[in-house]
Amino acid sequence: MAGGILILSSDTGGGHRSAAQAITEAVARLGGPPVEMVDALAQGRFPVNCSPRLYALTTLYAPSLWGWAFHLTNAPLRTRFVLRTISLFIEKNLKELLQEKKPEAIVSVHPLINQAVAGAMGEVGSEAPFIIVGTELINVHRAWACPGARYYLMPTRQAKEALLRYGVPEEKVKLIGPPLKPAFSEEKRSRAELKGALELNPTRPVVLFVSGGEGTGRVHDFVQALAGAGLEMQLLVITGRNRKLKARLDEIRFAFPARVYGFVEDMPALMHAADLIVTRAGSITVSEALACALPLVFTGALPGQEEGNIEWVVGAGAGRVAETPPHLVAVLRELLADEEALAKMSERAASLIKRCAVWEIAAFIINAAREASKR
Repeated sequence: MAGGILILSSDTGGGHRSAAQAITEAVARLGGPPVEMVDALAQGRFPVNCSPRLYALTTLYAPSLWGWAFHLTNAPLRTRFVLRTISLFIEKNLKELLQEKKPEAIVSVHPLINQAVAGAMGEVGSEAPFIIVGTELINVHRAWACPGARYYLMPTRQAKEALLRYGVPEEKVKLIGPPLKPAFSEEKRSRAELKGALELNPTRPVVLFVSGGEGTGRVHDFVQALAGAGLEMQLLVITGRNRKLKARLDEIRFAFPARVYGFVEDMPALMHAADLIVTRAGSITVSEALACALPLVFTGALPGQEEGNIEWVVGAGAGRVAETPPHLVAVLRELLADEEALAKMSERAASLIKRCAVWEIAAFIINAAREASKR
């Protein structure tokens, strides 16, 4: 690709990759320039190139360590030190990438690469617009604020306000909405029709249990508790890339119809078919659920960037918390027996975000690229 749009991300969790894919699809469907996605951390030198794997292991086995690191580094001097250190391992590769591709616009959906991108742009003399698309909803780390960025496209008012507190000029920050795949806002079929298409009982509620891209959290314990609870529901469990977890869940005998999936590509259809979702509080998963007007039941949050999401959704009346397996059984039993309460939660969920924001994000990026190409 010579020219076009370069989107930089990393597979530290599934949310950043999902955001990059959503923007790529929307740009293509709007007839924009060609797009290339690059995992900037994985393309760097050791040990930074191990970041995706290290993130998966840390969040799976030592989430409190991740939370400690998030809060410890969320201060001006510490953030600067961390980002400069990361730049030592990825900036050279980014410079070579920019010299080869000569993009008309550069987009980042990951906070840890932004300073390195700005540094590489300065080294090669790139004047392409550098646009940061935020993915976090409430707890926004200071690393998202990069002096070299031209624009920030943020998903919520709270995220925008965080950047302003970090000193980003207000004229650079646009409140647009989360970068979700177009399918989350384009589904025209009713919930009953989708259940039928998935060979589910259209008259029986569907609970979608999402454990995240890496299958984090005490998923087995929660699902085991649900399996014998005698709830009037159908259960769909998504284990992501955690094959061992899927194998363990496949051995459970359920007292109601249940399916266990690994990594799935049709998450929009599954969410639109569901009556409520059980999940941890990852920002992209929460945004997707809200876009589908799904009531949320939270089983926990990754310390750091996810904690504020629970308070926000529950405070708005769109979610509940169930941090233990017995509590989850009790909450689901209560909600599934109260259609009116579920309907109200669904309405409140739908009101929290702009579900089709990816089109506005893509159009903004396309316009910035075209303006740059005229110079």
